[in-house]
Formats: sequence, structure tokens, C-alpha cells
Amino acid sequence: FLSSKPNGFLDKHESVETRHAKDNADVVIIGGGCVGTSVAYHLAKFGVKNVVLLEKTELTAGSTWHAAGLTTYYHPGINLRKLHWESIKLFASIEKETDQEVGFHSTGSVRLAHSKEHFNEFKYMMTRHQWHEANQQLVDTDTIHQMHPLLNMEGIYGGLYTPGDGHTDPYSLTMAFAKGARMYGATLLQDTPVTGTKQRADGTWEVDTPSGKINTKQLVNAAGFHARELGQMAGLNLPLVPIHHQYLVSASIPFLENWQKNEGGRQVPAIRDLRGSYYVRQERTGLLIGPYEGKIR
Repeated sequence: FLSSKPNGFLDKHESVETRHAKDNADVVIIGGGCVGTSVAYHLAKFGVKNVVLLEKTELTAGSTWHAAGLTTYYHPGINLRKLHWESIKLFASIEKETDQEVGFHSTGSVRLAHSKEHFNEFKYMMTRHQWHEANQQLVDTDTIHQMHPLLNMEGIYGGLYTPGDGHTDPYSLTMAFAKGARMYGATLLQDTPVTGTKQRADGTWEVDTPSGKINTKQLVNAAGFHARELGQMAGLNLPLVPIHHQYLVSASIPFLENWQKNEGGRQVPAIRDLRGSYYVRQERTGLLIGPYEGKIR
């Protein structure tokens, strides 16, 4: 179930079993964004009986709600590439499982190379990719321009195309994880900030909130850009620093309107440009562009 009770955990409609879950837990997850709700969903689904998620305001209120939602099969590391595969495949299954749309658009994506050296790096990645199930292709400039006619091809040497990449709606995905977590017995509490944490001598934890104390065997920090602050409550200095980032969304572009009509609703692929330090993807019939600033704040 989903609870929002800043003034107290219990009311007359709650069962003894629920009361026990709120006083004691096997796992407490702090943070109600996409990561926190995903952890709650997976733990509950795979058999952890007493999972409690605490969110200080409401689900997705942190960095999740305004994330660009880009998803990719690609990763230079073999293990994380497998994790990416499992994550994207999960989008379809969790929609069916929870009857909650996640807004996934499989547009594909192109990583741009501006030099022969960078393109050779993509060739090396292809040699490590052969065992992986996700499709991945080296593409020349003509192919890139055909896939994304709005892209200025000046200075581009080639690219790496991953057809199964795309973007999802982070809010909807979080709601699907939350619904799935509740289906498997997890408790999600909104308006429940954590005011302190303390690890006991036996390794268990005390988690303080304005609504009371929860004793838990395991504690998960999923607090996003508040993760460092949360770690400091437990005497941990986590090497995490939030930075300012912004993206812009354009007005509707006539070319993209016509493109989608002619392509049966298909969007242009997302573009990732490491040298230019930006990404761009289609947002409805406009573009969402996210540049990374040279002077980080």
C-alpha cells in the first residue's frame, strides 16, 4: 500500500502485520525516486518479506521527475552492459505485470565519432560486443544523416548505432516500480523524512523519522543528490557531489511532425556527442537538448 502520514505511522485501518513492518524491517530504503522504488520492487519480488521505503516528500520529487530518461544497451564495461540489457527488457515486462505504462520509446541512438581515433575506439568496442545479445553497428556519415537529417554532419567521422536504445518517462517508470513493490508486500511511506541513522553493535540500524523509529537489518541509501548528506548521518563521507545540469525542450519542429507521419510514428534516434558534451533526443515533435557546461557548479 502507499501511505502518506507525516503525523504518525498507524491508524485504525492498518493491520498488526503492517504495524510490525513499520516498527521493524528487514530492509529500509531511503529515497522514493526511480532507484529507490526499483530496489523495493526487486527485493520484494525476490522474497524479502519486510521492505520499507521512506520518502521525505513524495515519489519522484528529487532528481527523477526532471530526468531526461535516456536508456541504453551500450556500456564499455561488460558487466554493466548486461545490467543495461536487463533494465531495458524490464520495461516491457513490468508494464504487463503492473498494468502501468512506463512511456518507453525505442528510438535507437547514435554515438558520434569526430576522428579516426575515436572511431577506432568504437571498433574496439565492437570486438568486445560480439557475445552480447543487443544489436550494435558501426555506421558511416551518410547513414547517420539518413537516420537523423537534422544533424549537422560537419566534422563527424562516423558513429556507433545501437538500435534498441531509447528513452522512457522516469515518473511513469517509478510509479510502475512502486505499484509492483506494493503488489509484493513492500511498504512505501511518503512525507516521512529521515532525521537520523545509527548502526548498532550487531550491525543492524536504527532509522529516526518524525513519525517514530524503525529498526532494520539492512539500510539502503537511494537518496539521489541527498545521498552524501544521508551518508554523513551515519558517519560516512561518500564521494558524491551533485552538479547543476539543465536541458531545454524546443517548440514543435515541422520536419519532425512530417517525419513521424511518414515513418509510422517512429522518432529520430537519440544523439550522444562526447566531444561536444551534449545529448539530444526527440520530445514529442520537438527536440530535448542537454548540454554539459564546461564550468561545473
